[in-house]
Amino acid sequence: MVKQQTKIKVGASFFALAFFMLVTKNGIYFLYYVVAVVLHEFAHAKAAKKLGYKTKDICLSAFGAVLYGDFGDMSFADEAKIALAGPLLNLFMAVCTLALWWAFPSLYVFTQPFYIANVCIFAINLLPCYPLDGGRVLFAVMGQKLSENKAKKLFVALGVAMSFLCFCLFLCLLFLGVVNLTFGLFGLFLFANATGFKSQKIYQRLVGLQLTKQKLQRGAEIKTVALHCDNKVSCLAKYCCSNFLYNVQVVGDDNKVVSMFAFDEIEDILINYPPNTKLKQID
Repeated sequence: MVKQQTKIKVGASFFALAFFMLVTKNGIYFLYYVVAVVLHEFAHAKAAKKLGYKTKDICLSAFGAVLYGDFGDMSFADEAKIALAGPLLNLFMAVCTLALWWAFPSLYVFTQPFYIANVCIFAINLLPCYPLDGGRVLFAVMGQKLSENKAKKLFVALGVAMSFLCFCLFLCLLFLGVVNLTFGLFGLFLFANATGFKSQKIYQRLVGLQLTKQKLQRGAEIKTVALHCDNKVSCLAKYCCSNFLYNVQVVGDDNKVVSMFAFDEIEDILINYPPNTKLKQID
């Protein structure tokens, strides 16, 4: 299996923000912020890969950074673990910076912006708003207690409320003669994600023999399901993301089994066939 690298992509808004920060003589703070954000996202990626998920790109924009992958199902427990990896890495970097100051006090003036960046990213990402990490963890917890629809409504309300709070702070500061674009951009970011909220999973469970091997190592129950022949290949993905191993029987219009896929064949089908392929078209 080819090992895939997580790549960094930079959006136009990121360059615009970088230019603004340079013009306002805040370039060093922006640099440290970017380093802290990228480390944060790579921590997510590392945790995701360790749990058997596939990551794709880290996209930088004026609103921050987001780790992307193909959509796919994820357990609530895994989502919480992956979400916490980022803020915990920033907390670790902040503690390391404090230790560096204790050992080499003269480095304080050079590393203070990096410390501030990590503390701010750690604190902001723990806010209970989607798609921030605190929101992902809370959504994972609430998803086990409430229905997904109720949890979704709760997070839309939290996101909208927090975005309006940020807009109010931005306007209050503007009224006092202080232009703080951070609150305005952050409010816009939260509002856009809240109003467009879906139970999106930005990680996709890695398709390949590794998953089956992991399940077999810890022991897995084998089950059999029946699907109509007009179902598409994409519907098989959820059977790879379960804790069980599934054999799939393909049933025709006459309710007779026309073909059968063993659990070790399903992942190969997902790799080799387009998602819209109907099960009856698979040789």
